[in-house]
Amino acid sequence: LFRIALQNGCDGVEVHRLCRKCEPNEEIYLNKLVDFKNSHPDKEIVFGLGVIKFSRGQSDVVASELDSSIKFMEWAVKECGSRGMNLFTDALCPPLEPHLLAALEPHQAGSASATEEDYEKNASHLKTLGDAAASLGVLIALETHHGYIHDIPSSCRKLMDMVNHDSVGVNYDAGNIFLNRNGGSIADAFRLIGDKIYYAHL
Repeated sequence: LFRIALQNGCDGVEVHRLCRKCEPNEEIYLNKLVDFKNSHPDKEIVFGLGVIKFSRGQSDVVASELDSSIKFMEWAVKECGSRGMNLFTDALCPPLEPHLLAALEPHQAGSASATEEDYEKNASHLKTLGDAAASLGVLIALETHHGYIHDIPSSCRKLMDMVNHDSVGVNYDAGNIFLNRNGGSIADAFRLIGDKIYYAHL
């Protein structure tokens, strides 16, 4: 990945917070990222914080994952100079039998299954994470992805308005939105969330 990024003049790379497939040992994996940053200080490393089950996770688990994510952001800023984090909250699906869940289309899950309580819990925890990010000079971007409450521009807009935090925005992924029949056009996306797009997957 690093070699391809350098060969093609990329500004940096996006990597997972932990990648068991490419390196089972977390310490070795993270040290490799630090080495890359030290060798190429002009390159940005954006981390995927992973998935935090803000709306339907157990409260003690959510608190633990929040704390872990904040500590990781602190590490990423100190060791890699990171300024952006990609994030997912929990996947939302309607209460169906497993064989029916497997047949769901993108427009039938995610925000289509979200309740007002789901939005409220997400907003509350994102404010907490946003405060931590602000203190570190980091921006958090929720990736528009099917299956999540932040899957399409309209749900992102609702969530962003509820969070109302300068450090929390959207990672605009046009391809993921395209898969959802409720996603709307690119023009719709920029009209709805253009002011909150902090990052993009092209």
